[in-house]
Amino acid sequence: MILRKMSIFLIVSSMVCGAAACGSKGSSSSEEKAVEIEEAVGAESGDAFLYINEAQGWIQYAGKKDDPAHTMLSYDAGVPHINGSGSYTVSVNADTNGFRIDTAGDAEDDSIKPSGLMFAAVVIKDGKQLYPDAVITIDAIRVDGNEITMKSKNYTSSDDGVELRSNIYNTWVGGIPDDAVSVNGKVAVDDSSYSPCIVDAGDFKEWTKVEVDFTVSGI
Repeated sequence: MILRKMSIFLIVSSMVCGAAACGSKGSSSSEEKAVEIEEAVGAESGDAFLYINEAQGWIQYAGKKDDPAHTMLSYDAGVPHINGSGSYTVSVNADTNGFRIDTAGDAEDDSIKPSGLMFAAVVIKDGKQLYPDAVITIDAIRVDGNEITMKSKNYTSSDDGVELRSNIYNTWVGGIPDDAVSVNGKVAVDDSSYSPCIVDAGDFKEWTKVEVDFTVSGI
């Protein structure tokens, strides 16, 4: 698996024999084709990324570029560094040579696409430790350039006291956690206007690029 931008030279050689199998000279030809692989992007401390896993659980991005089993969405990933309160965008993109090589083994084979949604969240790596009062407000979500409807409001929390997270689609969370906050302050655990699943998974039936615009406040 290739993790960094480089050129792969695929050499196809064929030997051509003449009509007389034993007496004719063989000739050979070779064709070179350069395939450029996009840079694999991983999240460093203080970076935000879109943690996403499609429904089958195979195609995913967890902010890593060196995970041998799940590198396919690291190519051309949008991973901004959080340098203060403001607006940011995170994204993943399956329309890359790296994705096609990692999934289909051929940069020209686009037969494999992510489908469905198992999990999605905006995550700031080490965010709870670096920016303990930060709040993430999700402003817009686009699937292949089309903005989808958010059916609930998002909240900000931390599962481990290290990373800061705002769930987009998380069915493993039973309700609003005790540490959930929004720009309006602490979110009550019985406030039904907030949810760990703010989108309809049906809007991710088949997708190539997902982008999430969000605002960070409190830094």
